[in-house]
Amino acid sequence: MTSAVGDAVPGRPAPAPERPTLAEAEGFLAAYRAGLARGEVAVDLSGLTAFDSAGVGALVAAARAAAACTPPLAARFANPPAQLRSLADLYGVAELIFGAA
Repeated sequence: MTSAVGDAVPGRPAPAPERPTLAEAEGFLAAYRAGLARGEVAVDLSGLTAFDSAGVGALVAAARAAAACTPPLAARFANPPAQLRSLADLYGVAELIFGAA
């Protein structure tokens, strides 16, 4: 992994790991939750090179974690690859992760 959610630059979305698959999904989610504590809600998904259902699940969990904050926050996942959107559509969670199309 060459980048992680914890590598945020103020004013820009933090980069997602290149491969949020089962092996990295838990670490991604932990880093995202830590970022929420600092008020960071945006993640840049443009660098994704591979993902699976665990990666989609981690995005769903991240969106739910943001919504559970007080006050509730809205997770922002920028620049998702088309294949990730398709997989999220297939699982019926695209609107939860990416908002209304």
